[in-house]
Amino acid sequence: MDAPLVLLADDGPIDGLAAALRGEGLQVVICRRAANAVDAVSFHRPSVVVVDVAFDNHHGWDVVAAARGHGQLPTLVLDRENDPAARRAAYTAGADDVVVKPYDAGELATKVGALVRRTRPETREGPVYRHRDLVVDVAAHEARLAGLPVTLTAQQFGILRALFESGGAALDRAHLIARTESLDDEAPSDRAIDLHVSR
Repeated sequence: MDAPLVLLADDGPIDGLAAALRGEGLQVVICRRAANAVDAVSFHRPSVVVVDVAFDNHHGWDVVAAARGHGQLPTLVLDRENDPAARRAAYTAGADDVVVKPYDAGELATKVGALVRRTRPETREGPVYRHRDLVVDVAAHEARLAGLPVTLTAQQFGILRALFESGGAALDRAHLIARTESLDDEAPSDRAIDLHVSR
């Protein structure tokens, strides 16, 4: 999975922004609950975190803290309340940029792309899993087989990582669903998990 991953944590209408980010060649993980976003920051180590700090009853601040706590991931804060105090607090908390809503989705996607390009891969840390010719680099959010990139969706990458982290232990569908439920607007079904695993 060569495209950088962006975590978008917001419970508002974000389809336009998600499409603009994908148009910049980025993968997008959407989380509509702060707890899922905090888990996704840890599990997926995105290249950039975009978060509305007022979402989920102001628990967006937890997502900012998680991004800072996991290698100071580049973070762009969305301010829906147009509050100068909140913007100052966001910078103090470690945000790289703050954008007031409403925003132009294309311009915001360009800003995120700039943050991705400024991220130095050598400063990002994460495990690298290997099994025969398969290599999974968590920090780069990338899988390679015999040196060639493997194209995976965010859910497929999440499942592959969970399987590596299990250390060979069998995992049931419920565990895999829990590890991938924050990656789409709809939680995956048993059938979707079967399909991803078979692929």
